[in-house]
Amino acid sequence: MEIIQHQTPLPTDAALKSDLKNYFKDFLSNHPRKEIFFCDDPTAGLRRELSQKHKDKTDFVHMGMGGSSLGPETFIKGLIPFHPTKRFHFLNNVDSDELAALLEGINLKNSLFYVVSKSGGTIETLSLMVIIDAKLQEIHGADYDRSEHFVFCTDPKSSYLLDLSKEWKVPCLQVPSDVGGRYSVLTDVGFFPLDFAGIDSNVVYETQQSYSKELESSEELYDLALEVFEQFKKGKNQTVLMPYSSLLKSLSLWFVQLWAESLGKTTNQGPTGLTPLFAYGPTDQHSQMQLFMEGPHDKLLFFIEVEKTKNQFTFNSNLDQKKIQLIKGQTLHDVLLAELNGTRDAFKEKKLTHYTLKIDQVSPENITKLFLFLEALTILVGKLIKVDPFDQPGVELGKILCLKHLEK
Repeated sequence: MEIIQHQTPLPTDAALKSDLKNYFKDFLSNHPRKEIFFCDDPTAGLRRELSQKHKDKTDFVHMGMGGSSLGPETFIKGLIPFHPTKRFHFLNNVDSDELAALLEGINLKNSLFYVVSKSGGTIETLSLMVIIDAKLQEIHGADYDRSEHFVFCTDPKSSYLLDLSKEWKVPCLQVPSDVGGRYSVLTDVGFFPLDFAGIDSNVVYETQQSYSKELESSEELYDLALEVFEQFKKGKNQTVLMPYSSLLKSLSLWFVQLWAESLGKTTNQGPTGLTPLFAYGPTDQHSQMQLFMEGPHDKLLFFIEVEKTKNQFTFNSNLDQKKIQLIKGQTLHDVLLAELNGTRDAFKEKKLTHYTLKIDQVSPENITKLFLFLEALTILVGKLIKVDPFDQPGVELGKILCLKHLEK
């Protein structure tokens, strides 16, 4: 993966860069949350066993909130948007109409439900699980074998789902205790959907281990973190991740949670943070781009460029229209790259802050690298703006107050 800065970097303190390097190297060696980058894979055998057991299931329903869903959805929609024999569904809201539509559209008898909650007590996820369990009881009877339809994923040390897995005799995968939900995609949370889809999660795991080592010595990572910090001090407090790929659209949604929940905090000096905005190209050239180009200059733009696609469509038409003749002999991906290059040229002309993360193609390895790079960047920016990138007190307060509304 190549990281490109499109303008002269702002001056930074060499001592600050040295401190940042030392912090991250120490993090990767000693911090409890280093598991984000160097995580064991103790359940690989169980995942393969479960994937084989359920290989004839036609529908995989992933149930989780936030980080328990957005990362796996990025993997699946990026790598297999249209699986030839299996359908993937991501239930990440308690919307009755959405749930009813799903239940009407799948064969419950031939569906696998993957229930993911780090805490094991996420009320939205448990609510969905209880309703689906009731539907399965209507079909199979109250004493049906839940291991034929459910797989859980939760903290391996202590959680309600862990306890329930023993009571229901449902297999249980793991979210490592030191890995928070929004950083958990490169664990069983994201690995099991890949294995079920027929994509070897071991390839992702090996990439995770090797690329994490590369990040430790990545000058581009440190330079970009410092550049984001310097731009933040100059008033650039909004961040746009804009992949030029429909396959990576969900990555932008995953990034919104990662960046917002990690960096938006109240400190002793008051509220701080960088607001993330969802976008993808070229679609948002026809909507948000007007704001990005001529609105307030308070945004950092991260473009993601994909050099080549697996499929090619070449234009070969005799229609007598100027733009159609312009693209004759070129490919659909050539048009997409021209859209990206034209946008970047416009940004350069207007001197707007922007960067590019460049990959050769959408693949398990490259999506893994994007996850890791953006997680590392988030942690480093958190260090620079002096916030804890791993807690979420604002979210926890809302959860507590939600329960008060449900008390009878």
